Amino acid sequence: MKVEADSDNTKMKRLPVRTVSGVKVVEMRIQKVSTFNTATAATGSVAVEYYLIGDPAMDETLHVAVDDIEDFELQKSDRVSSSVKSVSVPKQVHGTHNVTLWVTTTIQETTVESNRITYEIAWVDPEDLTPIIWTGEYPDTVIQYEPFTVKYQVYDPTAVAANDYFTVYIQKSGVRIAEISRKYEAGQWLTLDLTESYEVGDNNYTIVCGTAQPKGINFNVTTVGSRDLGIA
Repeated sequence: MKVEADSDNTKMKRLPVRTVSGVKVVEMRIQKVSTFNTATAATGSVAVEYYLIGDPAMDETLHVAVDDIEDFELQKSDRVSSSVKSVSVPKQVHGTHNVTLWVTTTIQETTVESNRITYEIAWVDPEDLTPIIWTGEYPDTVIQYEPFTVKYQVYDPTAVAANDYFTVYIQKSGVRIAEISRKYEAGQWLTLDLTESYEVGDNNYTIVCGTAQPKGINFNVTTVGSRDLGIA
């Protein structure tokens, strides 16, 4: 999942103050929880975790969207605190889904909205034998020569039922560059090291497994001045 991840922080940050309808308020922020593990294929509802940062005295409303469609039944009143919060998202159809969270508040009849965070979560249906591929977060821009690995996961129902290995293929710009055999382990990400194969500019990789929807990994590699490579 290509995003710029928010840092994980339980403490009150020095957030910007903005003026809304003549009232000075502390900027609201919603943040991801780094220990919330999405490397397990879910079979039921998922307690999606988050932090709220801002003014503890401010009443807020949590919003939840699945694949860009807001689920108004999941709206709830919320308030900033130092503890990890969660919202229970019901089981979705077989495959991967983007779950997005944000909060709003009303100040002098003006609605103020926070930033948004998104988790990619996989749900499985025991009757569906289609493999599923999903990834953890990775940046959309990489500096040349920096190490770059992507966390990914594959759930192949047939292989899981047989406690067997599945095979994934890695493609770069449509050309197969690797073949990998792995087993699914709940909660354990697989890692794909692209450091040796990426190039300056746009890079487009794909993870393929059987009849699964291929998973694209797209990012840009930039150069920042010159760098001493230590070559004599």
